[in-house]
Amino acid sequence: MLSDEWKEIERRFEAVSRGRPVEVSSRENTFLNLDYEVVYQKATDSFQVEFTHHGHFEGAYRSIERWIRAKAERLDDMFVDPLVGYVDFRKDMSFYWILEKSFDTYYGDLCEAVARQIKFLEEVRPGENMMGEVVIESRVRALTGFLSRVEQIAKEVHRGLLSPDAIGLLRDIGLWTEGSS
Repeated sequence: MLSDEWKEIERRFEAVSRGRPVEVSSRENTFLNLDYEVVYQKATDSFQVEFTHHGHFEGAYRSIERWIRAKAERLDDMFVDPLVGYVDFRKDMSFYWILEKSFDTYYGDLCEAVARQIKFLEEVRPGENMMGEVVIESRVRALTGFLSRVEQIAKEVHRGLLSPDAIGLLRDIGLWTEGSS
């Protein structure tokens, strides 16, 4: 019998499997096995996901979701190859989650810094409009717009399909080097 947590993980994976069942199970951890593994079972048209006790973390769940979604789309002839210049990590089950986790940390820091600065502008400097200064509303709008642009790249990182702009940002913040793909 699966615990409620395991049932929720199964539901999460089935939500991206295009109607195919997903079976989640555990296996003993050994020195040489992977923390998690997912395979497509052609005979039953289903997915089998196995975790060791080290494999339960958000990065693993997202990697598995991306892999299942891409595989199911291929099986249903719905898979769309990436545009020229894009890098596709949807089928990567190894270390992409590390890049994603690092980006999420940096993105969270940026969101917090922008929110703090907007709060400062709105609460500490309300109505300040000195000659030659950019008005507070314009500064808030610029910060919000900047954050919105980075949010689009965050969606690409979570999707595992990176545009040249996303790769450029990842390079600028030190998460991408030539040959990373």
